[in-house]
Amino acid sequence: MAQMSNKDLEHAALAPAQFAAFIMKRPDHPDQSILPHSTRILLNDEVDVKFDDLYLIPGGRFLITLSNRIALWDLGAQTIIPRPLASTAQQNGLQILDCCPTSDDQNSPGFQQLSVLRDTTGMSIKAASYTQSIVAILLDNDRVVLWDFARDTISLNIVRGHGLRDILVMEDHIIVFDGSGFSLYKIPELVQRNPTLSLAENSSNGYSHPLALDPVMNIAHPHPRPYHYLYAMAHSWFSNYNGRPQFSLVGSDQIRDCVVNQYMMVDIKHPYLPSRTPILLSSVSTQEQGHENPLIRPCDRYIVMTSVDSLSRWGFNVFMLESSHKPLGESSHGEFVKKRLWTAPLGIEPLEAQLCASSGRFCVLLPESSEIRVMDYLPPL
Repeated sequence: MAQMSNKDLEHAALAPAQFAAFIMKRPDHPDQSILPHSTRILLNDEVDVKFDDLYLIPGGRFLITLSNRIALWDLGAQTIIPRPLASTAQQNGLQILDCCPTSDDQNSPGFQQLSVLRDTTGMSIKAASYTQSIVAILLDNDRVVLWDFARDTISLNIVRGHGLRDILVMEDHIIVFDGSGFSLYKIPELVQRNPTLSLAENSSNGYSHPLALDPVMNIAHPHPRPYHYLYAMAHSWFSNYNGRPQFSLVGSDQIRDCVVNQYMMVDIKHPYLPSRTPILLSSVSTQEQGHENPLIRPCDRYIVMTSVDSLSRWGFNVFMLESSHKPLGESSHGEFVKKRLWTAPLGIEPLEAQLCASSGRFCVLLPESSEIRVMDYLPPL
């Protein structure tokens, strides 16, 4: 912050409120999307190579894309056709990369590999989460891989549940989610990893007999119907309420009604409970009956979700949660303001999208395409 100008500080402080005001002033028509201030196209320079995924880094300036390469883009530069700042070839396994200045040019960033978990053969990954140096990977056979890439220690574990969907790392616990609720597990002792051995051989008992973990707490979802679709997000990158970690759980039930549950980890001194226990802060429904398996991406108090309008066009609706925190012990209620953010050309279903409300930037990955659309809904500095 010491290097930011007064104009930069003013923009960082006011941009979230500006985006909220911008959304509120737009017409509430289900088939009329909001026109962005500008739209740019990110192109893959390699012939016949298409983007596979994207991730908009909180703050909205930098974007990471995945194809046969991992690339970092600076979206803050107001160029008509942005180019990658740095890129590196993808490798088999799970890579931990650091983006830092190169030795040749301190103003030119490059990727440096810090660690890699190479032997992921046979691993079908459902979800992953990390905090500090610990990565938790949820596999499709109710196994969880815990890897501390800084110390290079590892453990392969069995967790309980039916149809496990997502996982979070919260301090010294992992939280595993299924359609009916979620469970907290204490992170076990990890063993030193031998890079020359497979994942199974590195585990204390091997793949056939991994370590079975017992939950320290099981919590049911606050709604009676099981969630058909579920997405968990830890609020680790922005300021937490009263310094306590928070996470949100976004799910859609069998009648396709999207619900957002927000939890806060609260200190509880009890010999049979974890040191911090999830407390439900709020539970709000979007009242949106969409299609099966919608693409849902939360961003702070916003949610973007795919929907089909009356003209059979795919697009994204944005939901803004209007609520305020209340003291613990009092219920927190709110409602969503819904607007049509963006509509795709007829017959095109978007593959991925990311929203950063603090910058008013929305990125969409289109299918069968080597392009990503970057839409800015707020004017630049």
